[in-house]
Formats: sequence, C-alpha cells, structure tokens
Amino acid sequence: MRKPLITAALLTASLLVAPPAQARDASHQSIQDTFALCGSGLVVHYAEEVDLHWISRKVPGPSDTYSFTVWSEGAVAWTNPTNGRTVTMTYNKVDRDVTVSDNGDGTRTIHTLNNRNEKYVGPDGVRLMNRGPIWLDVVVADAGTPSDPFDDYWVEFLGFRAGGNFDMADSWCDQMVAWLA
Repeated sequence: MRKPLITAALLTASLLVAPPAQARDASHQSIQDTFALCGSGLVVHYAEEVDLHWISRKVPGPSDTYSFTVWSEGAVAWTNPTNGRTVTMTYNKVDRDVTVSDNGDGTRTIHTLNNRNEKYVGPDGVRLMNRGPIWLDVVVADAGTPSDPFDDYWVEFLGFRAGGNFDMADSWCDQMVAWLA
C-alpha cells in the first residue's frame, strides 16, 4: 500500500522543482506546395491541414533554452495533377524533446522522440500504416532571439533511428511513385 503514496509524493516533488511550462494556444495550419516527388521527376501537389497543440519548458540552467512537447493531428493529400491520382494520409503524432543542448554559438542540438500513427490510402484503396517511434537529432538556430524559441529554424539534420512497425519504411518513395504515376 505504500508504493502509490511514494509514487504520488515523488510526482508532487518533481512538479514543485520542475520549471514552469509555457502553454501555447492551439494552432491550425494549412500547407500547400507543388514539388517533384523523391527526385523522380513526378510533380505532385501537396495539401496538408494540421492542428497543433504544444507546451514549452525552460531547460534548467543559465541559457534561454527550451524543450517542447507538440501534439499534432492532421490530413495530407498528394495529388498528381496530370492524372488526378491521389494518396491520402491521416495522422496523430507526439514530438517530445528528450534533450536540448545549448551549443554556445546561437545554435542548439536537439534529440527528439516522435511517436506517430500514420494511415495511408492509395488511389487503388490499399491501406498502409506507419506507427511507432522515431528518434531525430537536429541542430537549430535561435534566429538571434534566444528567448523566443518560436522563431528558431533548422540548420542541420543529424540523423534518425526508427522503431515500431512501418509498412512503408524503406519503400516510401517507391510506393508513393507507383501509386501516383
């Protein structure tokens, strides 16, 4: 019977010493673009509708470094304008900054865990899923405003590692081109 009390006490203590979270209002974004898919020469129109909810926390220490948790839910459509074929994807994702390191030069190195559930439907009705975690390592710049993490931008993608079950892991480009060509 003591274990729940100890757990509750530890949780309460961690909440008391943790830096306060800064909640941001929900955001809805509409993204439209046209590009060649996977270097194949196949031009597609990309349309995405996404709802984002996030919190930020100041990382303990002297610098203005923040970590984030972002929840996103959305729908994407890739359409080949020459033949009208469309692939749709709906998704739910959670991104959590596991570590954020201030590099001392206006950049930060971030190790992020992205846990996702993506459902693809091809023009032929075939359904494929990607689900599970991806760990990403990136470098971002603070845009000259270290206290404003919302204007940071990507400088370098350092790599990723995937877990979970990804129906389209190694064949994403091949599958998308086959569906849309």
